[in-house]
Amino acid sequence: MKVTTVFDPKKSVEVEAVIDTGAAMLVLPQGIIDELNLRKMRDVKVRYANNKTEMERLYGFAITHPN
Repeated sequence: MKVTTVFDPKKSVEVEAVIDTGAAMLVLPQGIIDELNLRKMRDVKVRYANNKTEMERLYGFAITHPN
């Protein structure tokens, strides 16, 4: 998939990934966040599959399939 920052569409990186189509959010490795210099938009409360909740950072990015 191609990950692109919404604040600078010229910045993108292609990665191999498995995506859960039922998920509401996507987790990116810190290395990709750093490489694209993604900007934090806000903190959000997330609930994991084990029902644990935490506050996490929300970044602005888009994903597309390269085909």
